[in-house]
Amino acid sequence: MEYAKKIIPEFLSGGGEMGELIRTKDWSKSSLGYPEEWPQSLRTSVSICLNSSCPLLIWWSVDLIKIYNDAYRDLIGAKHPKAMGSKGAEVWAEVWHIVSPDLKGILNNGESTSANDQLLIIERNGHPQECYFTFSNSAIRDETGNIGGVFCVVTETTKKVFTERHPSTQLKNLFLQAPVAICILRGKEYVIEVINERMADMWDRRIEDVLNKPAFDILKELRNQGFKELLDNVFFKGERFVAEELPINLKRNGKIENAFVKFIYEPLLEEDGTISGVMALAHEITEQVAARKRIEVSEAKFRQVTNLMPGKITNTDATGKVFYYNQAWIDYTGLSFEELINSGWDKMIHPAELSKLQAQWKLAIETGKEIDIEIRILNKKGNYKWHHSRSSAVKDDAGKIKMWISVTTEIQKIKDEEQRKDNFIKMVSHELKTPVTSIKGYVQLLLTMIKEEHEVLLSPIPIKLFLTRIDKLILRLSTLITELLDLSRIEADKLELKKELFNLNELIIEAVEDMQFTNPKHIIKIHHDFKCNIYADKGRIAQVAINLITNALKYSANTDEIKLKIFKEANSYVSVSIQDYGIGIDKKDHQKIFERFYRVVGKSEETYPGFGIGLFIVKEILSQHDGYITIESEKDKGALFTFTLPCV
Repeated sequence: MEYAKKIIPEFLSGGGEMGELIRTKDWSKSSLGYPEEWPQSLRTSVSICLNSSCPLLIWWSVDLIKIYNDAYRDLIGAKHPKAMGSKGAEVWAEVWHIVSPDLKGILNNGESTSANDQLLIIERNGHPQECYFTFSNSAIRDETGNIGGVFCVVTETTKKVFTERHPSTQLKNLFLQAPVAICILRGKEYVIEVINERMADMWDRRIEDVLNKPAFDILKELRNQGFKELLDNVFFKGERFVAEELPINLKRNGKIENAFVKFIYEPLLEEDGTISGVMALAHEITEQVAARKRIEVSEAKFRQVTNLMPGKITNTDATGKVFYYNQAWIDYTGLSFEELINSGWDKMIHPAELSKLQAQWKLAIETGKEIDIEIRILNKKGNYKWHHSRSSAVKDDAGKIKMWISVTTEIQKIKDEEQRKDNFIKMVSHELKTPVTSIKGYVQLLLTMIKEEHEVLLSPIPIKLFLTRIDKLILRLSTLITELLDLSRIEADKLELKKELFNLNELIIEAVEDMQFTNPKHIIKIHHDFKCNIYADKGRIAQVAINLITNALKYSANTDEIKLKIFKEANSYVSVSIQDYGIGIDKKDHQKIFERFYRVVGKSEETYPGFGIGLFIVKEILSQHDGYITIESEKDKGALFTFTLPCV
């Protein structure tokens, strides 16, 4: 590849197969970088290592990267060639807790270490092996005098150790300290030669009562449970046996108990390759199995309950993959459980909502946030029906998401009813607007025709006053009709905006003057802390301002002052606040008042007309202008509404 085309450094010349491996290896992913970039101290050490006939190994840098020669390769078996250039913790994971303290100590203080016949149980050639090594470790100092790595001279002494010592005596010391239940069974009678405390406790026997006795004379209850046949297969055929979860009946406290164990039977090989016994390693998992079974039972009850529910229940794993649908899903879709699992959500959800649902799931999985969404789902007749779907995370004690539970309920009838209501409002609004507009026109025409002096002379009845009041009532009715029409447009996503550039301060002044003229008893003050132009629908923003000022006047009948303030916000935004000193709004209602048809419930509020549409429309208009509205208020302490828009 690209690296092979580079000039080979002199220090990598020769070195047998390992030299060739280093020269051709792509070092770009290693923390060492390419060999030509290595420090001189490492180059020199590698040159010595590769050209030595003794097993030599270099551990370099804080990552303890391995570099070794041909003689060392034979010591690690199947770990080669992946071991070359890899971190020691990855190569020797099974013994790293034994090896790493010495190596890290040398990197820190430079003091050499050595060991004779060091025992290491290592994974070599596919299974754990008892191995012994004699080695010495010394520091390699770099050009600055700091310690860059460790030079290791190592020799395997396994055969020597096996020849020099009696197996049972040496193994006893090892196995007695093993962190798992372990025993050595010798010969075809499976005499218990070595057993540690953990295994004796599992059997509920004392060590002195079982040593040097045939296993099945001690554990008579195991004779007819198939364990002898398993041991025979290992002893006579040399085939390793591994059981992840095997039921076993053991005599404990004088009675037979059911238990579950995880164990390994490993053949014990002599130097000539013959099998002299079996090593057994075991771990009791009875409690874990019982806990898991209690959870199967719990799941069965959960599924039984959910199948009786009319709502559609779904379970997903932590990543959002569905693994359970209840009976309601099967009835609705006409698909089997297996078909539902395999088909996936994307085939059932209406394309218009699919991307939104996927986005919400992505956010939920990343943050644990609950999903609350309305979607259309395909039924067995081929029709999409509206549903409300809500998904919540189930977390463990550490706060990690274990799974999700989703409840999906059909709301098509509610949607149909809302549509009928909206259609009715739209129809009524249109039907009313035409005659109301005509009446208003006639009233205004009469007002212009009547002169005040004629009214006094010709009639004792205050005609102009009555007409003025009629005009105000028509204005209120016209406003309501407009709001109903706006509501229909918003819900149909057809609220049109005609944007233009205009001065916000001038618009607010005009709105205040109009309201002040028709409400002379109130004093409306404006504070211009900031002046700016905005690009927006002038009529709609005027509608927002007038609506909020009207509310301030309506809900502060017993006070005579309204304050408006125009001020600058961060990031090129401008805000307009409307402050009144009227009845106020309780904090629990602050968010709800912007919902359509919502009205605050209370004795004082019942005296004020309205359908709870205005603030909903205000919020929607601002939203379509990339703006928003906030409220600060307490009961009986007035209200401060502030709407914010981007300015030019």
